[in-house]
Amino acid sequence: MSRHFPDFISAFEDYTSNTEAPDSYRRWVGISLVASALQRKCQFTWDEVHYPNMYIVLVGPSGVRKGSAMRPGKAILREAKVKLSSEAITREALIQELFQSEDLSGVAQGIKPHSSLTIYSSELTVFLGYNNVQLIMDLTDWYDCEDQWKYTLKTKPSNDIQGVWVNLLGATTPQQLRQSLPEDAIGGGLSSRTIFVFEEHKGKDVVFPFLEAKDHAFTQRLIEDISDIGTMNGEFKFTPEFLEAYGIWHKTGKRKDFLGTFLEAYEARRPIHHLKLSTIVCASRTADMVVTKSDFLTAVKYLKAIEDKMKFTFSGMGANPQAQILAKIIGTLTSRKEITFGELVKLYQYEAKVNDLYEMLNALRLTGNVILGESKDGNFKITYIEEE
Repeated sequence: MSRHFPDFISAFEDYTSNTEAPDSYRRWVGISLVASALQRKCQFTWDEVHYPNMYIVLVGPSGVRKGSAMRPGKAILREAKVKLSSEAITREALIQELFQSEDLSGVAQGIKPHSSLTIYSSELTVFLGYNNVQLIMDLTDWYDCEDQWKYTLKTKPSNDIQGVWVNLLGATTPQQLRQSLPEDAIGGGLSSRTIFVFEEHKGKDVVFPFLEAKDHAFTQRLIEDISDIGTMNGEFKFTPEFLEAYGIWHKTGKRKDFLGTFLEAYEARRPIHHLKLSTIVCASRTADMVVTKSDFLTAVKYLKAIEDKMKFTFSGMGANPQAQILAKIIGTLTSRKEITFGELVKLYQYEAKVNDLYEMLNALRLTGNVILGESKDGNFKITYIEEE
């Protein structure tokens, strides 16, 4: 079946354009939809065999429209009969759902038996629970898509799950995420395997969303395209131009600013994140499974657009009692670029004393990313300089 849209991810962004969800949220939901449809039937060989599953978490305070970004995607996956886990579920029940998702239908076409499941949770903290170390370890294991995964439950005998494949799309607030993950889990393990899409503010204001809502035919075309993506199977191949571009990026594209932070382990996994995303971008536009330089550059663009804000995901961690307010100030400066001290005081007058705000700004000035203008009657301009 031919596709209706030249690129599913872009079409999904268009489909959700008249909502208040930030652009980044809508794009990464679209990315997750493509990954959900591919399941464990598609792969690529690099240092070893990898599969295009991704763990994507939308992070932001309440009211940023995380749910608005996710709801249309879930409806499309349900209509396309993509296997989704239950939202509120115990670890034992989740393992049973994964076990029961085993698919043998493609064996005649040479597709190995696989147990593919997408976790789609708009309340990720409810799904994870609080400090649920065993479930966090399970998710970490499942990311690597082992051929066999053995489990033991209290009420059932030991068993193997064949061809494990788990894709995750979740949403939460920074505070809830800090509460649900043990501190020693932040920075490695599960968090290094996760793409955190952080936004502090909602997207554009939409007073009358129904006026430009896409019609039923548009929805149906998206469902048919994601269903077509779900028929793909086999191995992705990389063009020589892709390999050349990847080689240059691998040498020059490292995020040195991630070193020494909770993102250091993520930086070590960035090459695999890029490769997985490149294959998803390829599948979004064509079923030929030939990953091009253009696909890689698109993947680089998509990740670059969210990585600068990723550091705010766990803002406020640590012993400094002012850490959370400092993280909020950095988020405001990153978003606004320029603001006066008076405006900053108005924003945070109920969270910090004026002298404390001034001291925090002086500390930020020492990083080289913040410039404080000359004071005039106690007011001055604050300028944020983006890192190169």
